Amino acid sequence: RQLRFVLQDPSGEKVEVVHNGERPASLTDATKIVAVGGMKNGVFESDKLIVKCPSKYEEEAPNGNR
Repeated sequence: RQLRFVLQDPSGEKVEVVHNGERPASLTDATKIVAVGGMKNGVFESDKLIVKCPSKYEEEAPNGNR
């Protein structure tokens, strides 16, 4: 299975990613994604995705931030 998408870093730079493997169930809720792999022919080929999703269980800080 193969999944294609574009990741954008905080500075606005974008890179096309081709992930070879299962699509993580939480991908649609992701706020941050780490793709593990390397560049090949101008495309980042990934064999592992680490997905960070917002959690309603995170404790709020005293100033109201998480």
